[in-house]
Amino acid sequence: MKLFETKKLEELLQQNWTKYIDYKMLLHFIINAVPLYAPNWPTIVQYKKFQGNKISISQVSITKNNIDLHIDYEVLVDTGVSAGTVDISCLFDGSYTVKQVLGTVYVTQH
Repeated sequence: MKLFETKKLEELLQQNWTKYIDYKMLLHFIINAVPLYAPNWPTIVQYKKFQGNKISISQVSITKNNIDLHIDYEVLVDTGVSAGTVDISCLFDGSYTVKQVLGTVYVTQH
C-alpha cells in the first residue's frame, strides 16, 4: 500500500520547481553546457526572435533513488539562439548528472 501518489507528487514538483531548484544556477549550467553540445546540432538560418534566456521544466519523474527533470530552454549562443531540452537526473542530496542535451541553433538574420 502506498502512502502517496507518485504521479501527483511529480505534478506538484513540476508546477512548483522554482521553489526547490535554484533558477540562476540551472540557467548558468545550461548556458555553459549548450555550447559544448551545439557543434553537433543542426543549424537553421532563419530569424528567431530572442526575448531573453528562458528555461522551464516540462516533466518530472520520481524513481526510488532520484528525480529526473526534463528541462526546455532557449538561450543565446555565439552564433545565434539555441532552443532544446536537457535531461538531468538529480539525487536527493542535490547532486545531478546530465543524461542528454539536445537542441537546434538558429542563426539570426536581420
